[in-house]
Amino acid sequence: MNETRHGTAESRNRTLHSAGPSRLQAEAARRQFEVSREHRNSGWPQFMESVETEDRSKFSRMLAPRESNEKGPARILGLVCAAVLCSILVAGLRPFHAPQNDVTWLVGGRGLHFGEYGTILSSGTFKSVWDYGKPTGSLEIWLKPSSVWDNESTMLAFYSPEKTEEFSLHQSYDALTLESDIQAQPRQIRRTTLLVHDVFHQNTSVFVAIAGGPQGTWVWVNGSLAQSAQSFPFVLSGSMIVATSPVANNSWSGDLFGLAIYNNELTQEQILSHYKTWTTAGRPRITESDHTVALYLFDEGHGSIVHNESGAGVDLHIPRHYVILNEKLLEPFWMEFSWDWSYWESDIINIAGFLPLGFFFCAYFASVRKVKRAALATIALGLMVSVLIETLQSFLPTRDSGTTDIITNTLGTCLGTALYWRRPARALLARVLDLIPLATTR
Repeated sequence: MNETRHGTAESRNRTLHSAGPSRLQAEAARRQFEVSREHRNSGWPQFMESVETEDRSKFSRMLAPRESNEKGPARILGLVCAAVLCSILVAGLRPFHAPQNDVTWLVGGRGLHFGEYGTILSSGTFKSVWDYGKPTGSLEIWLKPSSVWDNESTMLAFYSPEKTEEFSLHQSYDALTLESDIQAQPRQIRRTTLLVHDVFHQNTSVFVAIAGGPQGTWVWVNGSLAQSAQSFPFVLSGSMIVATSPVANNSWSGDLFGLAIYNNELTQEQILSHYKTWTTAGRPRITESDHTVALYLFDEGHGSIVHNESGAGVDLHIPRHYVILNEKLLEPFWMEFSWDWSYWESDIINIAGFLPLGFFFCAYFASVRKVKRAALATIALGLMVSVLIETLQSFLPTRDSGTTDIITNTLGTCLGTALYWRRPARALLARVLDLIPLATTR
């Protein structure tokens, strides 16, 4: 039997060699099939068990680094979110306290210098005199601004807690602005503005006199009439604040040489006399007909009190820290609105500042915490953070608390959230996280 099979195999081989390469390949395939069948009939179950064991071990080795890769990006994303949140809080609440009052006595001369954050307050209140149903009074101020290139700042203001009437004096580049707020009805304030151009010049002092009475209000600059208005209410009542606003941070920088208040509408001759004597002799020539209420020469040279030379008793106090008398809490956005570029620049900065919060926190909530409504949760977080910052800013004199920032901050959060849901943005974020070394460590 074996010899017969052996002879048959030899004859088959001779036939294959004579048939060519194609027959040889077919015979080799047939032999491989017979060998595999013998394996299945004999030790196939043990062979498969060994293969499955090896595959499971390989999968386990692959699974361990994959799990660490998932934890790595999640950890990185959490750190990025914490860094973004801390950066926003620092930017919104810096410097975290009231700075030192930047008010110093001028060396070698009379006057006070006001730095970036400086102010002085009256120790009492002033009361206006009314004549024929209209306020009557005069104010003289001798000063030199540090710059004529800065935006609007408050040089002087009168403030009363009842908010029935308020007067303020502002510098806007080289222009002088007079503002008067009169509360005609409850919760309704009427603002009147009087603008005088080309008043301030770099490194040059200026003497401004304002006289108001039944016939109107007149503004004099260096003894010459510069502007007048018949319907401008000139009310000098309440507490006096110098070099900033009583309700917001709007500090003025420069040198102040003299300040006087009168319960009388000064004439042109009186104003011209005060201008000449004050700027040459260091003090104005005062008579009883001037009805002087306060006269501040700023000639003390030291200390924290500026004495009233008229003897009326209302001195000026230099506080130790920069202070806002009655800072506003969450000022309405329609009151904050302005066409100035600084207003729009601040809005753009707020939107851009909260855009990373919306992007990274939405990514964290959606991919790590598996929050169902990650976008809504992110927007709510941005709103709460903004409200917190604006509320705390009302206790910081160098910051302004308003609802405009809440709106722009929340808008920035929404834009960041929308950006995350863009597929290219998510793909780029995943690629960047995978490239960070910490993301591949166990």
